[in-house]
Amino acid sequence: YLIGIEGDIVQSELIDEKLAVLTGVEYYEITEGNLTFSFPIPVGNQMVKTTVIGTELKTTFTSFSAGDNGDVLLGVQDYGIIILNNVSNNYKLFTPDTPFRNEFQAITITRDGKMAATSQLGTIFHNKGQYKNFIPVHYHSYYPDGFDNVDFYAATLQYKASEHFPISILEKDNGKLIFSNSGVFPSWGTAVIELDPVSHGLTTFGDNNDIIDGIWGIYKDTLSMYMVVNQIEKDKIGNILVTNPFCEKNGNMIAIQSRDNGAWSHIHIPDENSYRPQTIALDNANRAWVGFAYESLGDTLYSSGGIKVLQYDNLEFSNQTDSSWVRIKNQGKVPGNDSTASVWSLVFDDMNFLWVLNEKGIRYYEGYSYNSLNKTITLDPFTVLDQDGNEIPYDFLPQVSYTKGNRIKVDSQNNKWVITHQGVWVIQESMAFWPSEEGLHTENSGLLSDIVYDVAFDNDKGLAYLATDKGISVLQIPFAENPSKKQSMYISPNPFIIPDDDWVIIKNIPSGSIIKIMTITGSLIKEINLPSNESQAIWDGTNLQGNSVGTAVYLVSAHHPSERNKVSKIAVIRK
Repeated sequence: YLIGIEGDIVQSELIDEKLAVLTGVEYYEITEGNLTFSFPIPVGNQMVKTTVIGTELKTTFTSFSAGDNGDVLLGVQDYGIIILNNVSNNYKLFTPDTPFRNEFQAITITRDGKMAATSQLGTIFHNKGQYKNFIPVHYHSYYPDGFDNVDFYAATLQYKASEHFPISILEKDNGKLIFSNSGVFPSWGTAVIELDPVSHGLTTFGDNNDIIDGIWGIYKDTLSMYMVVNQIEKDKIGNILVTNPFCEKNGNMIAIQSRDNGAWSHIHIPDENSYRPQTIALDNANRAWVGFAYESLGDTLYSSGGIKVLQYDNLEFSNQTDSSWVRIKNQGKVPGNDSTASVWSLVFDDMNFLWVLNEKGIRYYEGYSYNSLNKTITLDPFTVLDQDGNEIPYDFLPQVSYTKGNRIKVDSQNNKWVITHQGVWVIQESMAFWPSEEGLHTENSGLLSDIVYDVAFDNDKGLAYLATDKGISVLQIPFAENPSKKQSMYISPNPFIIPDDDWVIIKNIPSGSIIKIMTITGSLIKEINLPSNESQAIWDGTNLQGNSVGTAVYLVSAHHPSERNKVSKIAVIRK
């Protein structure tokens, strides 16, 4: 049977006494030992040479399924589905409106509710139910173009894909997206990209213009200017800050783009063991806190790990001096009590509390004291009492291991989202976990994978977008800003079918409202008091006594002392 079959077999089935065999490049049908039909892959079957992954086929067959009237459905990697008729030998390619891949490492929601996500191999922008796929020039040829029945949209961007995953993507005040293309040489790539998702205008930074620094004979014996970019952050007035490790040529570990004129300035390394900045956070006192990875080159310290703090005035970064740096006196109070541990994420919450995620754990600091005479900071960690009655710093989630790419993000209601490769945990302002200390995982939520890279929030709709290695999960959350007074109450599912549906969500109501569920005649059957930071509720279909309600139409009202009351209806069907 294998005589004359080209390529490795990926699937075979016995269909109506015919043996159907699929390889990466051709579909075969064998009857009574004889080859009676074959169909080579009709799209993307030429070899392509790329910078990153070498020479390979543009695409391959992935699977097949028998249809009706001689039709065969063939899955094609990155192209869609081919419907082939093995009688007429005619075929059609169908490609849906979809992201070009399912793995994105950084995600953001724009001010007007659009979603953007980026990966090593391109970026997506979701607008009004349609996807735009922005593909680097040497990967665009992998995707379908010029076919009927193709709803997939891809635009070519004139840059080459990098060798490392991106850490950040965000929206600038001018509406453009800025994200990293980390791990490139200036001779063939660019390290930071600014994209207008509407006009497709592209601006690149880091290609032979010294905006982004690179390797210059210390980490490796080469003057290659290989460029790496970690976190990109926006300050309170709209300036863009780019953390730039391996900044050996000029010692510029942070690049800053001015909101006003787009000009670039830099923060210089404070010493010769600060070459791997990972994360940056800005406090309310106009200080930049920078977390570093630890690394030594033999007996020489290359990057000391821990946290370093820069005090600057009027954002005059170009006038920075060594005296601008502030020393942390009790650096050993970081998670794990290890001042050299690699710090992966720093963030200040809405109360100006500092949260630190390093390779040893998570801690938060209720404050810190600044000594202006000797320019030192003393951290004040949140503490608990040990068995002997002594105060010790409290470590959150000690059972989790942390690595580069893990991060803490703060939503609009001051909840801290801990993003790891082992799931997600949400710490509320009260320090209680939501929905529980177990966190969010594939087995207890709609999360597609426990390997999570990033989270972004649609604060108006009460949605969290979680980027995983298996796709983007969209999670309904009770944390949202107060809805517009024009928004009506939202109830879903409606009708609510018991026991098919576990619960119903009620949202678009002011935070702190009292929700009353009543019969049509006005008898109260359930009351839900919303906390001041939650604008939606979950109802499980039970009454005040904990029993499931019967089939009927019920009134749902939301009362608030200062906002307009809202009323709606829900139909309940009890099987």
